[in-house]
Amino acid sequence: TITPADFTISVNEKDLTVSAENVEKVYDSNAYGVEASASVTGATILYKDADGEYTLSESPAFSEVGNYTVEFQASLYGYTTATGSATVTISKRPVTITAADSGKTYGENDPAFENAEMAGQVEGQLTDIDLSVTRSNATVNTAGTYEGVLNIGQTKAELEAAYTNYEFTVTPGTFTITANDEGLSVEGQTKSQVYNGQALVGEGSGTADDGSEVTIKYAVKSGEGEEATWSEWSESAPSITDVGTLTYKVQASNPNYVTV
Repeated sequence: TITPADFTISVNEKDLTVSAENVEKVYDSNAYGVEASASVTGATILYKDADGEYTLSESPAFSEVGNYTVEFQASLYGYTTATGSATVTISKRPVTITAADSGKTYGENDPAFENAEMAGQVEGQLTDIDLSVTRSNATVNTAGTYEGVLNIGQTKAELEAAYTNYEFTVTPGTFTITANDEGLSVEGQTKSQVYNGQALVGEGSGTADDGSEVTIKYAVKSGEGEEATWSEWSESAPSITDVGTLTYKVQASNPNYVTV
């Protein structure tokens, strides 16, 4: 009696796998997908479409900033179909907008400001951003250094809301109003009298072209020749009562002019 036996070839449930590396890119307007590969040669790889079905022979591709998940499957006769997923991450592209420093001399009109410089954008994009520069403290015209007052018309937040694929660094410029080296004059008066027991007081005066207030200070000379020295500047006018000669200097100062 000869009884033959059955031979069963079962579906392979473990040897077929599918995987893909995650993709990370900085936005450059190009589209990126993943590339899946199967562990067994000859397997058919399909990617899930927008309806959730595995119908795509190529990975969906993405160009805008975001984090995307791509699902795929590998199938081959005799093997259990394998599935997997990978991500495509596109991060914001950094762009810098820099306003140049500028300045003027007190009493002059503001110069024409250079447009801000923009760097890092994808070629041909962001061309509609207005890079013209204005001074936020245009009503201030006293000598000094004013940081961060030269800027474009849009803030970082406004730019990033309008151009979602970019991250902006906006650097404002400094505006410096330099003290005027002209327009401030000073003079001291030479006086004399016959001794009468009353003090003879030195006197100085100064004038600024814009009519603003001038601070007058005095320094008094002591000694003669190489040993002569001068006192510290003081707003108190010098005086002499007894017979003799007092030599003094007069200084005029104003925040908007070079001291004379």
